[in-house]
Amino acid sequence: MHPLSAPFNASVSRYFTFARTGAGNRVWKAVTCPPSGFNVIACANDGFIYRSIYGNEWEKRTGTGVGYIYSVACSEDGLKIFMCVNNGYLYTSTDGGSTCVQRGLYKDWRDIACSDDGSIIFACAYGGYIYRSADGGTTWSELTTFGSGSWSSVSCSSDGARIVACMYGGSIYTSTDGGLTCLQRVIDGNPLRYWSSVSCSRGYNWNIFAAEIGGYIYRSTDFGGTWTKLTAAGSRDWGDVKFSSDFQKISAFVRNGFVYQSSDGGATWIERTVAGARDWTSMACSSEGSICYVVPSSGYVYKFTNF
Repeated sequence: MHPLSAPFNASVSRYFTFARTGAGNRVWKAVTCPPSGFNVIACANDGFIYRSIYGNEWEKRTGTGVGYIYSVACSEDGLKIFMCVNNGYLYTSTDGGSTCVQRGLYKDWRDIACSDDGSIIFACAYGGYIYRSADGGTTWSELTTFGSGSWSSVSCSSDGARIVACMYGGSIYTSTDGGLTCLQRVIDGNPLRYWSSVSCSRGYNWNIFAAEIGGYIYRSTDFGGTWTKLTAAGSRDWGDVKFSSDFQKISAFVRNGFVYQSSDGGATWIERTVAGARDWTSMACSSEGSICYVVPSSGYVYKFTNF
């Protein structure tokens, strides 16, 4: 058990973890789901999308096959899917992955996010800019207000007006006007950290959660003005972090480690050892937080339920 500064519980029997073997044992890189958690979309290094209803039966969407998909996002209905390829292009689909169209520039893309209706999309490039599309991915523009840097993660609100993005070895930046202006955020007096993931609330509120490699998970309730360090989870090599719409259920994973979950806003955490310590690469959760999908760099898609 890791030393922690607040109560910590090992996995208990009422929490369930399932390896969704129907998708196959693959090198997974990205996973997403709409707010309902009904549809789940996972992407492997073969360049294809694998789609399922609640992670049960899986279908390979052969209309994709676009390359090493690094991140994926989808609209609220799960039909509009947006992909970014590491050292490649951006791709969009309007039919659940049956067909897709190559978009944008050739970049070292790292993350992608979209509004609920899929009309507004943000994508960030490592060593480049954050890009925005307001027409479903047909055209793109640089958000030069954010500057060029080692971007690692981007997230947006359901209407695409609020944006939060972070750098690997840099800062967290926020915007409330679609990227026309932005603010650099400083946490604990240190503006430069190795951020791996950042996620903002989808609805009309001001919560942000951010995960640091070799550090902590942080939460802001005023869109980056002030931050709280969630010390109960410990200092670790955090990867992705997601949270429920009521901000009480938080899920996060450690790279080459375990999945951790909290049901009380981060006061206490459960170490989910059932799935083992793995090189997790991506996480997606339903809006109410009780369904969580996590994928490793080698293995199956995992589903965490009854949380």
